[in-house]
Amino acid sequence: MEYTITTDKSKLNIDAIHNYLCNKSYWAKGRSLESVSKSIDNSICFGLYDSDGNTLGFARVVEDKFVHPYLMDLFIFDEFQGKGLGTKLMKYILEQNHFK
Repeated sequence: MEYTITTDKSKLNIDAIHNYLCNKSYWAKGRSLESVSKSIDNSICFGLYDSDGNTLGFARVVEDKFVHPYLMDLFIFDEFQGKGLGTKLMKYILEQNHFK
């Protein structure tokens, strides 16, 4: 499977991300669309996409640019789980220069 990872927030499917967080995750049940949007606005976000541009996964990082980054809301949509994509997304995030 070919995929791309980017921090381009304009590619994020906010509705799908909100739906997953609000309805499927155990850590963000009931989170409002407004709070998801604001958290994305104020974080470094990573979208994982297939070659057709469909969203496969998401993660966001909050950091103070001094001590350390904090990984939050990392997930792979259910239909794409079990293919090693979460590991690839995590590896990509850890390799980013601005987190070293």
